[in-house]
Amino acid sequence: CSIAVSVIVSILWDLINGTDERYILDRAKKFCYDYPEHTTEAIKYFNMSSLNEAKLNEQIGYVFKCMMCGLYAFINRNKPYKEVILDIILQGGDADTNAAVAGAILGAHQGYNSLPQEWISKIPFKNWLEDKLEIYLKNFY
Repeated sequence: CSIAVSVIVSILWDLINGTDERYILDRAKKFCYDYPEHTTEAIKYFNMSSLNEAKLNEQIGYVFKCMMCGLYAFINRNKPYKEVILDIILQGGDADTNAAVAGAILGAHQGYNSLPQEWISKIPFKNWLEDKLEIYLKNFY
């Protein structure tokens, strides 16, 4: 679990802080070596070339599968947000968690305006949520 969280947070941190994108995956991959008993398994997911390889519909809740979805989102960060998220969701398995992690990475790279407007318009209590977010961002920045 610690490896997967560290990898995802590393990618998010680097995207938000403007790290040269050529180095982001290598920096994140280093966390796989912090826990030698899980290194081989973590690296296996780093080296997968497709979502099908991850077999997302099997063994729901496995953190390395979720990590792989984050990696997939980063690798496909220049594709449309909706396309990448739907690719992940349609694989099944722990689709909500996998899409949330991928969405965070895509959002950090592409920004709010890349979110599908037809999805945003259907958010319950959207105005309330945006008001809360505005307050948070004013206090944070």
